Amino acid sequence: MELPSSMSGKLLRRLFYIVVDQLAGHWAEGVRVWGDLPPANVRGYHELGLTPNISRLIEGGLWVERPWNRGGCDTRHGMKYLSTGTYDMSASVGFFEYVKEKYKENVRVAVFTTTPWAMRGYFYVPDYVVSLPPCYGPYYDDWMVWALFVRPYLEREENWDMIHFYMPINDIVSHCPSYQEHNPHPKSSKHAYLLHLDKLIGEIVRTLEALGHWSETVLVLASDHGYHLGCDVARRMGARSANW
Repeated sequence: MELPSSMSGKLLRRLFYIVVDQLAGHWAEGVRVWGDLPPANVRGYHELGLTPNISRLIEGGLWVERPWNRGGCDTRHGMKYLSTGTYDMSASVGFFEYVKEKYKENVRVAVFTTTPWAMRGYFYVPDYVVSLPPCYGPYYDDWMVWALFVRPYLEREENWDMIHFYMPINDIVSHCPSYQEHNPHPKSSKHAYLLHLDKLIGEIVRTLEALGHWSETVLVLASDHGYHLGCDVARRMGARSANW
């Protein structure tokens, strides 16, 4: 694997690699949770104009619609593929570690994630790593990690080359219903949190623009697996809508 680099060994593009946990890229045609609204997913919300910041990335970039997880719909399998590019669960070197070892002091690499994804074989890198507690920690809020760790790093390290930012909170916003008309806070429904995530994506892009990095940055937005929609308890009690 080779990356585009100059004669000096410096990478010609920066990489900002975002992984949002349990973010569905698309949904089966015809499934609705409320009126014309599909279950929370990137394609469906983009087509309805609900996520303008993500839509900007779709319209100006490359869109990969089909899933790659081979039915292993869990974080362990998804993160293995996203970090190494292989389905082999025994793979011991992730892409970020590989790049740092290859280009050494010529690249600045930073990872902002949670335990255990900073380990070797995932997003470990022998450089700058912020590894926060996992779900039983509990997870730090995505916006908090951005405000306290990622954005200050961007503002401080002008010559960064690669950043990985893992956003786990979407994974724990899985209670029913998927959509509700009134949402007191972003974590009150999957619908509300996807709109919230769109604002965070917009904040990241605007920060990269303000720092003069956007035109030289490849931003990747990915997910480890799809949305675990459905509540078996509600189904047993008679629910007939995908919203439950």
